[in-house]
Amino acid sequence: MRILKLHPLMTVSLLQMQVRQLLHCNVVVYHTSQLAYAWETLRDTGFEGDEMTEYPIDETMSVREFEMMIEDRFNISLELSNQRESPFSNKSLKLYQLTAGNTSSPGRECRA
Repeated sequence: MRILKLHPLMTVSLLQMQVRQLLHCNVVVYHTSQLAYAWETLRDTGFEGDEMTEYPIDETMSVREFEMMIEDRFNISLELSNQRESPFSNKSLKLYQLTAGNTSSPGRECRA
C-alpha cells in the first residue's frame, strides 16, 4: 500500500519528491492559483492541519479524483503531471496505471 505523508512544515519540493517515488510522476502545487515555489511549506500553500498526516493512496482512483480528494481533504491544490511538468490531458487514467507503466525504466515518462 502506498501512503502519502503530509506535514505543514514540509516543503513543496519534498512533496514533489514523495509523489515521484510513490506514483512515478511529478506534481505541480498551486498557491492561490499560481505555481508554488519549491521552498514554500505546505502550510503556505493552504494545508490544514498541525501534525503529520498519513494518507493511504487508493490506486483505483483516477488522476482527477485523487487531485480533488487531496484538495478537499487537505486544502492543497495540486496537479499530477509528466516529467516535462505539463499536466496530464487524460485525467481518467487510474493511479495504478501511472506506476505500472514506469517500473521498467526509471528515466521513462508517464504517458497520458
